[in-house]
Order: sequence, then structure tokens, then C-alpha cells
Amino acid sequence: MTIIQAYTFIRQAIEQDNHESAAKWKKRCANGGFNPHTNIFTPFRDISNCGEYVVLDSIAAAVESGIIDTDNWVAQIFDSVEVFETFLAQLEEFDYYRINDRWYTALFSIAQVGDEEGFVTCQEIADSLRTAAEDTGQI
Repeated sequence: MTIIQAYTFIRQAIEQDNHESAAKWKKRCANGGFNPHTNIFTPFRDISNCGEYVVLDSIAAAVESGIIDTDNWVAQIFDSVEVFETFLAQLEEFDYYRINDRWYTALFSIAQVGDEEGFVTCQEIADSLRTAAEDTGQI
């Protein structure tokens, strides 16, 4: 038998963890996203030309920074309900085996489902986000 050596968990890096200048972040967030220098989230206007990770990284960074309101998060993150619906459609078909811990924790915090049961697959997560938005009158 071999004992697994003790280790310290290293959380998954996201874009906002890099140390780019404030000017680069301002330009990067022009079409939407979380700017770690200003702690401001510019709602996404169009996500058709960016990878899902850009949106998910921004959501995770914003939730971790404590600026997302559970009763207003759709408008904080997305410029319109149409952009939100596009995000959900992309998430439903997300082709990764699973999303990373930071994305999961942020989305779990937003959806406020209370239990991980039924919040496992990307389809279930998208459904829960839609339900949370409907239940709080955001869509």
C-alpha cells in the first residue's frame, strides 16, 4: 500500500487572476465582464464571439468579490434577457465533462438551490439558473 502524500488544494485559475494592467482590463471588458481592478461588472452585450470560459470566469470573479445581488444578477451580468438566454443555451450544451469548482460554486451561489442534488450536469445548472431568474422576477 502506498500512502498519498498530503497536499494543499490549488484552486483553478481564471482570467481575472492574471496581473494585466488596468488599461488592458478596461479594453477587455468593453463588451462585458468583470474588471478586477475596478471591481465593476459590465453586463455582457454579446457573447457569441467569446468562449464560455470568458463568461464563467467573469461570473466567478464577480461572485467571489461580493458584488452580485441574488435578486438582480441577470441584469448585472447580461445586458438583456436575450443575452442571458444565449448563455443558458451555450451552458446547456457545454462540452466539458464538468465545470471547474470556481464556476460551479459561483453558479450554485447565484441559483441558491440549497442542495447539490440536481445541480450536477450543465443542463441541470442551466435549468436551475433559469428557474432562479424566473422565481425572482428577473425574466
